Amino acid sequence: MVTCLTALGQDVRYALRVLRQSPLFTAVVVVSLALGIGANTAIFTLVDAILLRWLPVQNPQELVVLARNPSLPTTAASYPDYRYLRDHSRSYAGLIGSWSGGVTSFSLPSESGSSQLVALALVSGNYFEVLGVPPSLGRVFNSADNETPGAHPYVILSHAFWKRVFGGDTGVIGRDILLNGARLQVVGVAREGFTGTSVGVSPDVFAPIIMQRTFWPNDILALTSRNGGWVTIMGRLKRGVSRVQAEAELNLLWQQILENDPEQRAIRSWQKDYSLLNKRLLLAGSSGYSGLRSQTSRPLMILMITSGFVLLIACANVANLLLARSVTRRKEIAVRLAVGGTRSRLIMQMLTESITLSVMGGVGGLAVAWVGVAVLLRFLPIGASAPLELNLSPDARLLAFAFTVTVVTGIAFGLAPAMQASRPDLVQALKSDAAFSRIGRSVRWDLRRTLVSLQVALSLLLLAGAGLLVRTVANLRSLDSGMNREKLLFIDTNIVQTGYQPQFARSFFERLREEVQRLPGVLAASTADVTPFGNSRSRSQVQIEGHRWKANEPRIVEMNAVAPRYFEATGIPIVQGRDFLDSDNVAILPDLPAQPGAQPPDPPGPPRVAIVNEVFARRFFGGQSPIGSRLCMGEHWDPARTYEIVGVAGDARYFNLRQAVEPMVYRPRYRETGYSGGILCIRTGADPKRLIGTIRRRVQEIDRAVTVTETHTMEDNLNRALLPERFVATLGSFFGVVALLLAAVGLYGVMSQAVTKRTREIGIRIALGAESRKVLWLVMRDALTMVAIGAVAGMPAVLTLTRYTESLLFGVKPQDPVTIMASALLLLVVTALAGFLPALRATRVQPIQALRQE
Repeated sequence: MVTCLTALGQDVRYALRVLRQSPLFTAVVVVSLALGIGANTAIFTLVDAILLRWLPVQNPQELVVLARNPSLPTTAASYPDYRYLRDHSRSYAGLIGSWSGGVTSFSLPSESGSSQLVALALVSGNYFEVLGVPPSLGRVFNSADNETPGAHPYVILSHAFWKRVFGGDTGVIGRDILLNGARLQVVGVAREGFTGTSVGVSPDVFAPIIMQRTFWPNDILALTSRNGGWVTIMGRLKRGVSRVQAEAELNLLWQQILENDPEQRAIRSWQKDYSLLNKRLLLAGSSGYSGLRSQTSRPLMILMITSGFVLLIACANVANLLLARSVTRRKEIAVRLAVGGTRSRLIMQMLTESITLSVMGGVGGLAVAWVGVAVLLRFLPIGASAPLELNLSPDARLLAFAFTVTVVTGIAFGLAPAMQASRPDLVQALKSDAAFSRIGRSVRWDLRRTLVSLQVALSLLLLAGAGLLVRTVANLRSLDSGMNREKLLFIDTNIVQTGYQPQFARSFFERLREEVQRLPGVLAASTADVTPFGNSRSRSQVQIEGHRWKANEPRIVEMNAVAPRYFEATGIPIVQGRDFLDSDNVAILPDLPAQPGAQPPDPPGPPRVAIVNEVFARRFFGGQSPIGSRLCMGEHWDPARTYEIVGVAGDARYFNLRQAVEPMVYRPRYRETGYSGGILCIRTGADPKRLIGTIRRRVQEIDRAVTVTETHTMEDNLNRALLPERFVATLGSFFGVVALLLAAVGLYGVMSQAVTKRTREIGIRIALGAESRKVLWLVMRDALTMVAIGAVAGMPAVLTLTRYTESLLFGVKPQDPVTIMASALLLLVVTALAGFLPALRATRVQPIQALRQE
């Protein structure tokens, strides 16, 4: 063991001396490896943080998440459903519930009179207890904090929020804070490092889920109604209980819930929604749950494979450089073998040099990864309610990955050159450089040509994949969204978080809309509940007068509540009938019902009217005009709560550019019990961003408690909607360009060495009268042959592997001939240029100087 360590130390010191003598060679190799290793490490860092890393809780491997069908990662059950499962299941040490939205932001007033937004999470009273997360200060919630609605006005602060806002003051326990206008008492501070069970978001404050009405006072049925789901359920399995046993019990409990449902939910729809009847109901919960995970898992896996190909190309490139370098060291190697050195010892010493280079590249790769992760985070889908929060600190898995990649890379590019260099013809090597060159050239040349062709094949694959993804983004951008995207601005405020009652919120928005409408350059201003490619969505069942429903015909439609001039502001045309009038938008706000769960009384006033889109008209009315027809929102027809259709709006894409437009119903925004929130939609004649400062001042003039929380143009919304596609296309293009450059560098190195070795031959040809163009073609033929072999070898891989990107493509087939041929042409041009430079140098060889070399 001591002898091996001594030999290893000697090899390392010798490797460092040798590499120091060739600084340019060392720099090129280290930079190539740093790019490859850094790209892989950066992407694996996100893969680890989003997909693999366990929650910082007690025994996370025991956690499970209640799942829907395989296409949906987590469920959103009703609160009564959660309570029934919690009270009747016997397979779990505990079941916890949390708001499925993860977190949302609320206003926290400060001593200076201003306010800041804090991310709030609603969790069940047993949340911390079941997860096994003790407090760092005070206490956590208990089961008693989850029984009586509104009777547990307590909050627990996250450790980071406690440090940031309260400076780590231990006297915060027992202090009251104001959230949404409600006074809540701080009872504890969570353990450092715990950020909840939803990956990608980090709550500042945890509150009991039973306090839901405090934060959403208008959502009066959330805690009592079984319709609609907003609670994510996780559980900790009891020791000795398998997931199969827990799923069997869960199936039984779901059947009981459906059979005893007092609200008579449609069992067929729930059986379709949930994986009942012995299908998979539970997923591993050790890594928590996340909507971000479902959006990014496939793109991250594709990029992980792509970066692996880039690293392979870098290895081939470095192997070529080492093979070229071994020629200059042939006498050194021959002498060492001649004086008794063994081949195995020589291979170990050369592998040590390779691994030393790889370690240096790995260190540089960590710097590349650190920058790369920051860039990658900008492309991840991020909601507006809370900033993206990921634990990116290195853990054992990440360090093991980086170490493994570094060592394997060093062996991968160093083994073949070491094996080849350790087998010289000693007699010829010790005689002269020229003799060795002639005799040893063939094997070494074939290996280097093979490596170049491999680089070309992999580069073609990456370029074709990147081309398909770039065309996908272009196709989605050019798709008609049904509205005018230019000069459209959206303004969001924290009015919901201030605790405004609906009637005051309506007055605020109406005044703000009127003042904005009067600003110079504003063409139209309105408000809406749902904006195109925003972060909100509203759906409801619909009943249509006179319509005969077919078997399994979907009855769910999209909903949007809008103020007058909304269609003018967004550029959505009214193709039939009329727009909403101010008289349609009269707000008549009834008192809230006295009994929890009761429907509010129907307010008197002008008749309800609605506008539907063209898809709605075609699906439910065929070729007939829907104007004058009536519809009702909900599961049952209620003559007292019907809407008359007064207009048909053009089809507009609101949520996903890939999907077909769905039926949508527009309602007057303030006609019902009222909305306390809303987004201002502004159409301008010039750059809308110039108005943002003025609008902020107008908001503060109307009410200093209300602030503008987010401003974004239609283009901003569209860019956010295309983040996954842009993420993959941008990184794929970057990797494709890097691969192309590495392949070009590899070809250039091979051809430069070839021209150097054939200098005497070329000089003789020129001396005998060979024309420059023939000498040029003599060299270019070898270069183009390597490129052609690589392209032909890579074509089957392109046609096969691009099919795995089909789910990410839009408007282009995986085997699109135009994209593939364009990629091949680009590869040919760049590599031909790399081969042309050494070939051009060959035409300038002076015969006399070439003949003197021997």
